[in-house]
Amino acid sequence: MVMKNRDIFTYELTKMDDGTIRIIFSINDREQVILYYEKSKRKWVNKPLTMDGWRCVDGKVIIPDVYEDNNIEPKDFVMWGQEIIRGTI
Repeated sequence: MVMKNRDIFTYELTKMDDGTIRIIFSINDREQVILYYEKSKRKWVNKPLTMDGWRCVDGKVIIPDVYEDNNIEPKDFVMWGQEIIRGTI
């Protein structure tokens, strides 16, 4: 099993406004993936996915081979983004 190495990526977190955060993942200062997160709403009509958390609402893959070249899946970037926002990495 090949390990998924997030250490090859640098990231830049930008707070766009009260409820939106952008995270850019790069390799050697070359942007690879951009993700946008919004603050989850406190009240939901349906069951909540997360309370007082952040959810990924949009993304852009700039270098399509980033997944195959690094054995990474899109959900890995989403998970890493949530960890960055929570301050756990």
